[in-house]
Amino acid sequence: MQNLPEKFIAILEELFPSNSNFQSVIKTFTKRPTTFRVNTLKTSTQKVLEELKHNRIKCQKSSFSDIAFIVDSKFRKELMDLEIYKNGHIYLQSLASQVPVLILDPKPGELVLDLTAAPGSKTSQIAALMQNQGRLIANEQNKPRFFKLMHNMQNLGVLNSEKSEDDFIKLYLDNGISLPYKLNTKFDKILLDTPCSAESRFVVSDPSTYKYWHIKKVKTLVQTQKRLLKSAFHALKQNGTLVYSTCTINPYENELQIEKFLAKNPNAKLEPIQVPGLNCAPLFKTEADISNSKRIMMDQNIESFYVAKITKTHEIEPNE
Repeated sequence: MQNLPEKFIAILEELFPSNSNFQSVIKTFTKRPTTFRVNTLKTSTQKVLEELKHNRIKCQKSSFSDIAFIVDSKFRKELMDLEIYKNGHIYLQSLASQVPVLILDPKPGELVLDLTAAPGSKTSQIAALMQNQGRLIANEQNKPRFFKLMHNMQNLGVLNSEKSEDDFIKLYLDNGISLPYKLNTKFDKILLDTPCSAESRFVVSDPSTYKYWHIKKVKTLVQTQKRLLKSAFHALKQNGTLVYSTCTINPYENELQIEKFLAKNPNAKLEPIQVPGLNCAPLFKTEADISNSKRIMMDQNIESFYVAKITKTHEIEPNE
């Protein structure tokens, strides 16, 4: 515990004032087991489980999804050596990372935007729920990460070619803040899994996970998140759904970010979220009621994620 940044510890103490809760939370900042999602674009859960059983790799179904599984990390290398991994029948993805897309609930035939997409964990999850039907726009502004996104989409059966305009998915290498204005398109659903300080992924025994953390960096990220959120909401259709998510705990990136956004956008409504099978952690106290947003409670298998589901009630005219 003493190795984690002091200011980060102070945030935890404010969120978990009970000593027993605080001590149990601290113990979760450790390496977690390997987790994966079945890629239903290419295979079925039954076939994956049969292959794992054949290779004597034990797994446990997650508490919230029929296609998310937990494997002891001692089997990680064996898992990655299997053809089901190499051929994109399964995808290694943390449990919490899968929750924002389930809340977004994309449907076949919809027009969906994943604004900050690389490496494509959630992008491919969106595609699977859409059954590759409709139109999915995925953007990444970092060039190396963009090509990682492209590779993953090809391997997972989402992208059939690099240039085809007929593909279900179209990839953009662009700035996420400006792209929504360039596209001049209104989307049914938008995922903004925004760049963040990744505090939920700190591992006490691994200083590389938190040595670059600094409150000044958090403040810089807050400004980027604010601009991305504004752009994403601009591109949302009336009655459309925007899911904002982070893998961090910091209230400036989460509750306070959403509180300020709602105050500036009277046509934004924070919708209730249901996460069956998952426990929720306390929210940071704000002046406005943002209790409809949720923070996943971290434990030995899952890291914390903050998720807010926002709908656009109406378009605001220029004179409003």
